Amino acid sequence: MENQFVQITSQNCHNCGASIQISSNTDNLKCEYCETQIRILRPVKMNEESMVGKLNDEDMKKYRNMLTILENSMKAGNFKEGYDYCNKALEVDPTSSEIWENKAICSFWLSTKRDVFSSQAKEIVTYLNTAKSYDANSKTLPITSKNIAWDLYSLGYIWLHTTPKMQNGGFLWTDIDKMFEYVKLWDTAFDIYNETHFLKEAVIEFTVADGAVVNWLDKGVLQKYPLTQKLKDTYIKKIQKIEPSYVPPKKKGFCFIATATMGSYDHPEVMELRNFRDNWILEKNWGEGFVTWYYHYGSIAAKFIEKSLVLKRICYLLIVKPLVYLTRIVKFK
Repeated sequence: MENQFVQITSQNCHNCGASIQISSNTDNLKCEYCETQIRILRPVKMNEESMVGKLNDEDMKKYRNMLTILENSMKAGNFKEGYDYCNKALEVDPTSSEIWENKAICSFWLSTKRDVFSSQAKEIVTYLNTAKSYDANSKTLPITSKNIAWDLYSLGYIWLHTTPKMQNGGFLWTDIDKMFEYVKLWDTAFDIYNETHFLKEAVIEFTVADGAVVNWLDKGVLQKYPLTQKLKDTYIKKIQKIEPSYVPPKKKGFCFIATATMGSYDHPEVMELRNFRDNWILEKNWGEGFVTWYYHYGSIAAKFIEKSLVLKRICYLLIVKPLVYLTRIVKFK
């Protein structure tokens, strides 16, 4: 398999741009500077045989030169030049799967900036699909598709989790606009390579389940992004088509104050309250509305509680302890 790829000795981090040394048997690594997970994208070697006999000697020589420049440009990390030579080579042979595959790689490198999102990344999907249409049995294409998909997912993930919060713990609206697109980028990754992990993470985010970064169910956010529920439902259907037994995660919440009071998300009494939320409150008609309200105000209160030992003690005696007692009564009722 290795001889079908152009071997490279270094690659820049997709996120921070740091140069990373790689070995011939490396498929993935983590950037030591920004900790982004990276899949290695090696250029595909060109196959000129399809044009032998179709071009005269002079044109064949020019075509070989194009392919050589294309490969060397990508090897050197000059993806703008590589992209341009992909287009020139496709004018000669528009049915070359290898050229379309390399064009997808170049497009990835040229488009994956922090301000470029899923709509722009869609052209990568087009180029990979075109490559597949000309060679459905390509040995390199599944590897390239998988690595591009994971790199798109990693970029969306690191961008989402490193967006700075304001002092009140929220985000700027301009940042939330971007974060919405970061999550949608995982759907594009899934279109490229059907790995359900991408969509499962998107479902977690839009459900506001454990691990989510943004409270998409906050009244203001939900009004601006009403598509979150629709997208979540679409993602769940896509996942269940591949994994019929998949069960979507429960919403997080009802534990902000308890977690701040007890100092641990995994404290036994906090876990009791989470179970109470999932198996009793959310089963009621009013449950989801109450939890949505609590997401907003509970998170604000928790920021003050976690900084004060006095507030923690008061909250334990007046809120957490009575609620835990209530859950035990309800549980055995």
